[in-house]
Amino acid sequence: TPNIDKLVKNGQIERGLQLYRRALPLAEGKARDQLTQSIEDIVSADASVDLDAAGTGHSGEGERALIELDTDHYQLRCNLEQPVVELLGVTLDDLFTNYVDIYFAGNSKRAPSTRPTVRIHGTWEDMAALWPDGEPSPGLGGWWSAGSLEIHTFDGRTRGGSLQGTLETLFHEGSHQFMSAFVKGNRVPIWFNEGTACFFEGAQAMTDGRVLWPDVARGRLSVLSNFLYQDKGPKLAEVLSYPGPGSYPGNFYCFGWGLVYFLQQWEDPETLRYAYRPLYRRYLDESMGHPTQGLQLFEQIILGEDDPLGHADLAAFESTWKDWILNTVQPFHLSLDQQQLERRTARAQRYLEAAAAMSGKRKAPVTEEELLLRALGDLEFARARMTESGKLKAGPLLDMVDVLEKLDRPRAAATV
Repeated sequence: TPNIDKLVKNGQIERGLQLYRRALPLAEGKARDQLTQSIEDIVSADASVDLDAAGTGHSGEGERALIELDTDHYQLRCNLEQPVVELLGVTLDDLFTNYVDIYFAGNSKRAPSTRPTVRIHGTWEDMAALWPDGEPSPGLGGWWSAGSLEIHTFDGRTRGGSLQGTLETLFHEGSHQFMSAFVKGNRVPIWFNEGTACFFEGAQAMTDGRVLWPDVARGRLSVLSNFLYQDKGPKLAEVLSYPGPGSYPGNFYCFGWGLVYFLQQWEDPETLRYAYRPLYRRYLDESMGHPTQGLQLFEQIILGEDDPLGHADLAAFESTWKDWILNTVQPFHLSLDQQQLERRTARAQRYLEAAAAMSGKRKAPVTEEELLLRALGDLEFARARMTESGKLKAGPLLDMVDVLEKLDRPRAAATV
């Protein structure tokens, strides 16, 4: 079993679980007991990745030793606990696939081949001492350095936060790394770069190391909803036309996130297609090298003749977008917990029914696998909420097991 143990330690958990189970009938005595314990350790874990649980807490007294770990796609250099670094490596490697999907249309051969360094400092002060652009803002969470191929952030626990916040920063800055690789020295409009990075903040990793497609970045949605309810904050034209250089004001971030979230996630109610994704793709391709033409390109590409909803102008789009954020997105993510649970469980059922209808069909507007993945996102939310409340219901959990098995993810299925 030592070789299987190495597989599990290096993140090949599903493969390791399969081999443990194959070996179990052949083992006797102490070896059998050890195999049984190894299997139980894997399948008894919670379904969502929890870096804070993998760690040992942080009192803020003294700095942790530097842990170095090279993965398939990253070089991790972290002042964190060894188990946290190992789990982080598996998570970032799987998220890499989502970056490839958005930036390079799933073509991994076009993805950056040089592994960047992910440097997680022990404290904010250690990180801030390396900030290259004058006095750092107190709210600085991290940055991507294209020149040195480095992502910098810090252990959020040392500043009253959590490692979940650190993970969101890594998801955000990892997007900037891919944007740098895509544009190759050129620039794109600020709203598009930052909005896409904020979009990845909503990614959720499960304990099998697989990362779900980004859900809502709840912090961004909360701030944006407050602005929209009060009719405050910048107008979309201001966000889209912000010239740079660098980034834009802090109150623009949630609007950039909201625009990208719409383009990625607006769903045709009849076909269930994400109808604006092809236009997002065109904007990504055609905006490269035109960082100051964000508004013009938005009107030409997103609101052009291929606009699925046929908006007459930006004002019409802004009305649709605001209504969608407040009346479709917000109730699923910021309403009372029980209401969220009911809504997302019901939506998961709709996806499962649609997936069953698409099974075996070659020409379908949305594939069975895509619909199962959408259902999985809602079912994972339901599982997490039920776990927090202590009120578990068999139905959503059994649905989740079925979806995970259909997606060929036995380890996660066993956990649930």
